[in-house]
Amino acid sequence: MINVGDMLSRHTNNKLKSTIHRVINPPRELWGTSRYSIPFFMHPISEMKLDVLESCIDKEHPKQFEDITAGEFLEERLIELGLKK
Repeated sequence: MINVGDMLSRHTNNKLKSTIHRVINPPRELWGTSRYSIPFFMHPISEMKLDVLESCIDKEHPKQFEDITAGEFLEERLIELGLKK
C-alpha cells in the first residue's frame, strides 16, 4: 500500500488524493496480538519545485495551486500545525 501525501497531491493537481491519517483499534479479541507497520516518509530537497504538472492541467481540471517549493510548503504546513512560529 502506498499513501499519497499532501505534496504529491498538490504536484498532481489533486489527481492523486492525499491520504488522511487514521488509526483504528482492532476488535477487543485481537488486542493481545501483534500488529506491524513500517512507515517510510520521503521528503524532497527543499529547492524542489512542487509546481502542478502540466499533464495534470486541462479544461476540466484547471490549475488549483500556486507554484511553490517543497521547503516553502513544509514551512507553511509547520506554521499551520502550530509547530513553528
